[in-house]
Amino acid sequence: MSENKLPSLKFSILTLLTATLIMVIGLIVFDASLQIMLFIGFITVIPFAMKLGFSFSEVEAFAYDMVRKILPAALILLAVGALIGAWMYSGTVPTIIYAGLKVISPEYFLSTAVIMCIFVSLATGTSWGTIGTAGVALVGVGSGLGIPAGITVGAIITGAWFGDKMSPLSASTNMAPAISGGVDLFKHIKHMMWTTVPAVILSIIVFQLIGFRYRGADLDYERINMITSSLDELFKIGWIALIPAAVVLTLLIMKKPPVTSIFLGALIGAVVGVLHQGFSITDGFSALYGGFSIEAGNSFINGLLNRGGVTSMYEILALFIFALAFGGVLSGAGFLSSILNSFSKRIKTNRGLLLSTIAVSYTSNMIGATHSFALIMTATLMRPLYEKRKIKRENLSRLIEDVGTLGGPIIPWNTSAVFIAGTLGVSPMEFIPFCLLTFFTLLITVIYSITGFTITLENDKDTLDDSSKQLSEHIAK
Repeated sequence: MSENKLPSLKFSILTLLTATLIMVIGLIVFDASLQIMLFIGFITVIPFAMKLGFSFSEVEAFAYDMVRKILPAALILLAVGALIGAWMYSGTVPTIIYAGLKVISPEYFLSTAVIMCIFVSLATGTSWGTIGTAGVALVGVGSGLGIPAGITVGAIITGAWFGDKMSPLSASTNMAPAISGGVDLFKHIKHMMWTTVPAVILSIIVFQLIGFRYRGADLDYERINMITSSLDELFKIGWIALIPAAVVLTLLIMKKPPVTSIFLGALIGAVVGVLHQGFSITDGFSALYGGFSIEAGNSFINGLLNRGGVTSMYEILALFIFALAFGGVLSGAGFLSSILNSFSKRIKTNRGLLLSTIAVSYTSNMIGATHSFALIMTATLMRPLYEKRKIKRENLSRLIEDVGTLGGPIIPWNTSAVFIAGTLGVSPMEFIPFCLLTFFTLLITVIYSITGFTITLENDKDTLDDSSKQLSEHIAK
């Protein structure tokens, strides 16, 4: 990019406000879909970029370069769609729902869901994989227990994202320390524990308090019996139906590629559906592509089971493409950098730098619509300031994870929120208020940034090492 193509701050703000205003009017006044308004927003910023001297092909390349980066995520998305359809067809999800309704106590369901998803994400290193497997089944169990879907999904997100952040197998957990200046992976995870562990404990406590509202006295046993008896009539409930789930978890734990692991699990689900459940091969291919379909004679059961398929993810994929094309032009043409650079020049203190990192991370998360964009943009912009102020880089890597990665599910058009909504069938507005891990982590991060607690500086004693040493000495005494 030549110097004469760099946008001014005023022009950058005008561009962003114009596109945002058009999208907001379309969404609120005309009740337009988010997909079409993001596409219009993308079209809107093109003439602004060309006004700077870029050709249409250059602007198009900005969008393309950003969109092509989501190909791995897009393939996972489509594979999860096939997996859900196949696991309904194979009886995998119905078996888990059946067992959950028989075993899990309603008042402990939410806290159990958090803990279960923590272990799945820790073992597999993928929050999206947890959503597409354990999450789908847990939503069915929660629905049978009469717990609002938004609360259930909030518990699932809390466990899935915490386990992902603490897992050395996670892509984002490896990315954050790398782009923050080569921070040691396990030092990064250790540093994150100061914020995320208290946050997940508080989240489990709150979910347990909510769970106490659903004690046995308030339980609709008639509906639970209706669900379990219907599932028992429609499927062969048992261990064989769980083989596809066992295969996927094993492959992910072995660090096999998520796309192939998930799709292989879908294919095995189709085989189990034919050989064990007695469905036809034609129905198996239909379940993989168009989703599982069965007439159970009950609208609730139909809604519970008739879902999935590659085609169920097309709208989500369109949202991915339009959101990232929009963010790609804003980033490639320099609009975002102009705004953020001007913002960063006004930072005068360490406290201001830490709090500004939070603001930049959320801003880039909203504009780029993906946590990967937020991580890269925030780390690239803020890292020189951390080095200048002698603040250790693990503070930056922790902050961009605490805010960038965990912030995705609470931004409705972010790819994380869209994936969750599409996979679990619950709108973002229903589950966002219950993304407790995100909110508690943000609160703790702000407190640490203001007080300086656990914020380590170069040439100072490492706060974490000191704490560990003191703990060891105390135990020895």
